[in-house]
Amino acid sequence: MSTLHLDKLLDPTSVVVIGASDRADSIGYSVTRNLLGTHYTGQIHLVNPRYKSVLGHPCLPDLKSIEETPDLAIISTPARLLKKILTQCAKKKIKVAMVMTGSKESQPLGALARSLGIRIIGPHSTGLIRPGIGLNVSYSQNNLIPGSLAIASQSTSLGTAMLDWAQTNNIGFSGVILTGGDTDICLADIIDLLAEDPSTKAIIVYVERVGGTRSFLSALSAAARLKPVVLMRSTKEGARYCDVLTRSGQVFSSDNVFQTALNRAGVVRIRTFQNLFAAAKILSSGARVKGNRLAIVSNGAAPSMMAIERLDVKHFQLPRLLEENLISIKKTLGESASGSNPFVLRKPENLPALYSQAIEQLQSFPNIDAVLVIFVPDSRNNAADITNAVLKLPKSKTPILACWMGDASVKDARETLSEAGIPSFRTPEAAVDGFDFLNRYFVSQQQLLQLPNPTASNTRADANSARNLVSDAIDNGQRLLDVESTQTLMALFDIPTQPSQIKQTATASIQQQQDRQLIVSIVRDATFGPTLSVGIGGQLAAVVTQRSVQLPPLNRFLIQELLQSRDIRNYMGWSGHTESKAFNDVAHILRRLSELACEVPDVFFLEIYPLVVTENGAVVSDVTVCLERSKIQKVYGHLSIHPYPRQWIRSIELKNGSPVQLRPIRPEDASGIKNLVKEMSPESRYFRFMHAINELSPQMLAQFTKLDYDRQMAFVAVDPLDEVIGVSRYVISNDRLFGEFAISISENWKSQGLASALMKLLLEHARSQGLESLQGDVLMTNTPMQALMKSLGFTSRPDSEDPEVLRFQFSLTETL
Repeated sequence: MSTLHLDKLLDPTSVVVIGASDRADSIGYSVTRNLLGTHYTGQIHLVNPRYKSVLGHPCLPDLKSIEETPDLAIISTPARLLKKILTQCAKKKIKVAMVMTGSKESQPLGALARSLGIRIIGPHSTGLIRPGIGLNVSYSQNNLIPGSLAIASQSTSLGTAMLDWAQTNNIGFSGVILTGGDTDICLADIIDLLAEDPSTKAIIVYVERVGGTRSFLSALSAAARLKPVVLMRSTKEGARYCDVLTRSGQVFSSDNVFQTALNRAGVVRIRTFQNLFAAAKILSSGARVKGNRLAIVSNGAAPSMMAIERLDVKHFQLPRLLEENLISIKKTLGESASGSNPFVLRKPENLPALYSQAIEQLQSFPNIDAVLVIFVPDSRNNAADITNAVLKLPKSKTPILACWMGDASVKDARETLSEAGIPSFRTPEAAVDGFDFLNRYFVSQQQLLQLPNPTASNTRADANSARNLVSDAIDNGQRLLDVESTQTLMALFDIPTQPSQIKQTATASIQQQQDRQLIVSIVRDATFGPTLSVGIGGQLAAVVTQRSVQLPPLNRFLIQELLQSRDIRNYMGWSGHTESKAFNDVAHILRRLSELACEVPDVFFLEIYPLVVTENGAVVSDVTVCLERSKIQKVYGHLSIHPYPRQWIRSIELKNGSPVQLRPIRPEDASGIKNLVKEMSPESRYFRFMHAINELSPQMLAQFTKLDYDRQMAFVAVDPLDEVIGVSRYVISNDRLFGEFAISISENWKSQGLASALMKLLLEHARSQGLESLQGDVLMTNTPMQALMKSLGFTSRPDSEDPEVLRFQFSLTETL
């Protein structure tokens, strides 16, 4: 996937509507009407040989009649003309087109566009709206105001409903893109584009289908590292399936797996239409929490109880204050307040000061993640006075959520709070929902930060032998792995078993009441690949059917999350970060199963049931393994989340004898990359970025360091002190045929062979990904880089569009 040329989609300086029409029931009419009816700041061109003018605007017979090259073409002609129109666009050097016409030949149309060098969105696209520049090329006549929220939707009907609802509620947008068919520019590309857009502070995504699972998740992950992303898929998928081999009759819902995937991508999923905007607004406010511990202060008991009831629905519990904190705040508030969380301010006298004192103290307590402030207006107190008291509080990392109940008498106060960046709500229930959004965002961001290796550094697993065992079994016609081979497979991954008990039923000794039984499974999900789940076994298996699910690879943090799900935690009697032998034994088995799922893609289904857990540890009593040859042969290509590519770490020695490590980049390298670029000479920075730049923006740093290791790759060179002294990278083209490379070297480490080593590693990696070539632009004045390219065997040619640039290319298909 790529955002190549897509800046022209989001911020075109000129637009041409091909197929503009005066006919009221046509696509061309709707688009032209909306485009001319807004205050678009760019040039507008209309093309249709049947008209001299459309809606009072000049209309030209063809694209050749336009003197300039439009940035964006909107195509609303009949489907039979689409290929002809795209060819004409290519001759006019138009790079981006939105096809609003429907077509039954989407794939051939996409292939033609790629061959012509045109990016297309559609067919069946229903439009683009960019309120900040007055651009509306859609069917919607909603008068949207500029804002900081962006919408990317696969659904036309829901997308237009969102716009209608947003206009009524005075919600502004940075951009709205209704994608249509994923012929070329797909939802992942749009998410990438909005992630890079400085006008967008939060992204709302509506998805109906997931195509290209890894690219979709990696786009979400990259965006979620920069700004909040909320996603909605309105209905649970109805296609549920049950594996006949599971004796428990467990039925999996891919919706559960979908939720897990979103958590790993750092995305907050919303299930109701109204909450979609509420979640986006509170997350874009900048308020953040580090847990689900909420303190409540109110001037009424009933509103506090309403908040507590909603917290109970969300499975949150009000935290108990530490004894010394409780004594302190009661001393401050005296008889003016009752309760120990929530705190109810009983006396209306001097209420603003009481709110200030209570809030400031609660924000300072270590076991409070947010403070919900509820104000119920009455004749004895002014909402503005309470609001001003809150606004005068010193800044704190513990956010305030404000609930000024009522409407007319507190409306202005709520708006004042919102403008000051304090999330404001009409009801206690809505405020608790807002807190829930913040907590879910925190949880998903924690999962997003995880970058597990496919295998632990100290693993005793023999993955090669395991793959050979499974492959031989499939070659011999085994669909269900036999008992002896199953025992061997478990041993190869260091999973302890009782050999005599790997059979169809468990022995009587595991039925003791004090023991706990778990069901642990690997299942290949149709969309997201291997999943690893843990459920409750024994007599409760038929009652508690929900399983805790994760996507491999797993690390200690993700395993803790898996085992600390509410049902598992309560059933096992585990609390907090348990370190009992039983917990550690189960965690060990899960880590080994994660390795198995990563390293042996031909395991379609594996179930350990029961996994008997006692105070002395965990015992695998019965294992079922079902096999199916994976269609994906690329290493780790069967996983929806690419593991950290540890196998690409290299150690080298430079010309001056210095040892240097080359390794795939990690998110924590951001500060090192920032320092590297900042310390480069102005000339070196200009050679690298081809324009003047002093330092990297936060958006650029995130883009450079937080990769999916699938659509792009980057290697850093670090010295013995782990300081970044060089970096090389490439981004794979939309058709996955070639990569665009770039390289930067510290001023103090030039002429030591470091640039050559980084480029050679980049070439080796690109070849392993099946790319045909690696390409890059080098300024004519950058003679050292040109010399490096020639020494490595790159060929060059002048850039057809920029005489100051040479285009270098290395063929990866030639035999070494």
